[in-house]
Amino acid sequence: MEGKKKKLKKEVRKNVRVEPNVGAGIFLLTNLAPDRWKNKQNTEHSGEVSTGLTVVVKNQEEADLIKQLKEH
Repeated sequence: MEGKKKKLKKEVRKNVRVEPNVGAGIFLLTNLAPDRWKNKQNTEHSGEVSTGLTVVVKNQEEADLIKQLKEH
């Protein structure tokens, strides 16, 4: 076996372009620097918030049911 030469295989290098993945970038930033990057959304509301409820009833039976609900 000492007399046999080893054959070298041909090495092929290829540059392949991979499209960017925004989700992977967000994942990477939130894991590598969580103090600087957080995956959260802030929602600010302005104006008045009404908590009142207006109920319109068509007959006396429905009015009685609503009155019973209020009492409980």
